[in-house]
Amino acid sequence: MFSRTVARAARHALARVAAPSTFALGASLAVPRSRLFASAPRVPTPTDEFVPLRPVDPSLFPTTLQLAAATTYDAVMSVAVPVGTHAPGVADPSAAVAARKAARPAAMETLAKCGPVSNVTTVTGTTTTVAAATLTVALAAAAPADAAASVVFVTSAQFDALDVATKAILSAQGFKGAAKTVAATVGASAGQITLYAGLGAAIDGVSTSATEYLSLNTLRGAIYTAVSKAKELKAASLALTLPTIPVTTADSVPVGAGQGVKPPKPAAADADAAAEKPVVPIGTPAAPASADEIVDAAVRMVVTGNWRWDKYWKAETSKEKNHPLGTVTIVSAAAAPVAASQTAFANAVAVSESLLFAREFGNERADILHPAAAEELAAALVAANSDVMKLRVLQYDELLAQGFNLITSVGQGATVLPRLVAIEYNPLSAETAAKREFVSFVGKGLCFDTGGLNLKPTGAMETMYMDKCGAAAVIGTMRALATVRPAVKVVGVLALAENAIDAKAYKPYAVIDSHAGSVQVGNTDAEGRLCLADALTFVQNEYKPTHIVDVATLTGACVIALGEHCAGLFGNSDVFAEELTAAGTKHHERLWRLPLFPEHAEDIAGEDSDLSSTGRTRYAGASTAATFLEKYIQPGVEWSHLDIAGPASASAPRGYLPKNATGFGMQTLFEYALSKAE
Repeated sequence: MFSRTVARAARHALARVAAPSTFALGASLAVPRSRLFASAPRVPTPTDEFVPLRPVDPSLFPTTLQLAAATTYDAVMSVAVPVGTHAPGVADPSAAVAARKAARPAAMETLAKCGPVSNVTTVTGTTTTVAAATLTVALAAAAPADAAASVVFVTSAQFDALDVATKAILSAQGFKGAAKTVAATVGASAGQITLYAGLGAAIDGVSTSATEYLSLNTLRGAIYTAVSKAKELKAASLALTLPTIPVTTADSVPVGAGQGVKPPKPAAADADAAAEKPVVPIGTPAAPASADEIVDAAVRMVVTGNWRWDKYWKAETSKEKNHPLGTVTIVSAAAAPVAASQTAFANAVAVSESLLFAREFGNERADILHPAAAEELAAALVAANSDVMKLRVLQYDELLAQGFNLITSVGQGATVLPRLVAIEYNPLSAETAAKREFVSFVGKGLCFDTGGLNLKPTGAMETMYMDKCGAAAVIGTMRALATVRPAVKVVGVLALAENAIDAKAYKPYAVIDSHAGSVQVGNTDAEGRLCLADALTFVQNEYKPTHIVDVATLTGACVIALGEHCAGLFGNSDVFAEELTAAGTKHHERLWRLPLFPEHAEDIAGEDSDLSSTGRTRYAGASTAATFLEKYIQPGVEWSHLDIAGPASASAPRGYLPKNATGFGMQTLFEYALSKAE
């Protein structure tokens, strides 16, 4: 809203320059001054009071407003504020604000500049230490004696076997070994804290044996809870000894697994015959997790559990509310001495911090992380890993020149113009790379989405700075590749734009020419598919990948269908979809296959154009959006679309996931890429 105060300030600022009789807008449109400010009640005098406007950088705008040959936009829209206008004896408030801004943590920028994890990894005997950007993590065969706190994992049955005194202390805190609970005891010496983390009831996971298995996901939750408690108690260091109970990689085991489903109680006459019938098992879990898989899960929970989005707190507030650990030692006698395990451990730390990078990217506000700033982060990542990475950026004018009219239409009303940013990771020789198939990851990066002229209502717009979480997953994956250095080629593409309100904003029912035909804009709030369509075309024309995964917070329809717990998976290849699903399951990023029916294609057929960007009804919105994207996939390319609108952000903390950006998809993409390395 253009308030009276701003309007008055603008008129007063205009009075201070040599005002021409007309204003030249762009190259040819001249507007009489009397029409531009026809409602002005009088001509202000130089002595009038006024409120200065915030300076605006004209280079951010597609067309600079030219007021006169010798008058710049800055001269009119900004007025110098006299120095020393604050109260005598009071510190300059602008200096205090600047100092606070300078003191803010720059975790995202720091993480973007990280090189290979091997550069910060040391091995001493059976201990491997990674001096990561956010904390120091060690893998050892024995716990250090000087740790401020240590963790003991306890099942419900093991709790019952504890000594009476310990049970009394823990019970007073409401702890009885249940999953996602934790309690503490303090030793005789000050600062010796023992944390008891609950695992719940271990699961009888094999129908033919009495072996108890622990779900890997339950272990994740227990570790995350223990780390959070250690931070709450302000422990500087933590020793975490992994439990000895066998762990299964299955997310969960069906109720009754191991005992099967017994038939109904037979009549007496049939008792003998029924006794010969075998018990029908419901199912059995996956094979037991390896020591490396358990350590990998532990590392991810330690690193992410130690993190909190606190960038905009004052320093004293951060010190009061957030107490990150400085060092964590993970104790695993089975994994620590093995060289392969030491490498896997270091890689897990690097991937975990890449997940934090994705979360920071998703959480950052749009005034800070606009398309140009996102491009700068990508450039910083590539510069830090220039031996294996290359950067390619298509700016607004180049996008127009190459016919990428969809993304330019979406972003043409924004202050910072749209762009496509491609990051190529390729450690292979040219000969080897030419022989191999490779994948491209394409991420939707709407730095803010107002909905455009089909404006989002209050309650639906406020968190739209997280509409770039698809791009967050992709750039996080590219960082993980750069730090771990697997032998695989991957191209990551960020489709960066802002869907803003402006006189230049694109309009409902506009017909836009694209590489797959003309598109009628059914709704300006269905902008993500337009940006992705051009990004998909670009990466296929420029790099020719054999496989593509696009990742996007695309539709509310997918959230309605699956909630915040799962992403929708669409695609043209069953094998590719199964591989992605398996990659996600490994780290509890669940994907659920949804259909692409011929009827969905009929629903987006245009009347006055080749295609419509939306379906004719509100039904099957996730499927019609995915079908629209499929129109831009070239023959022979295997393609999958992940609609992460639900799990990309959490409306409240849930288990080991924080509120707001979760980084969902990054671990799935990286795991898939890793599976293709040789």
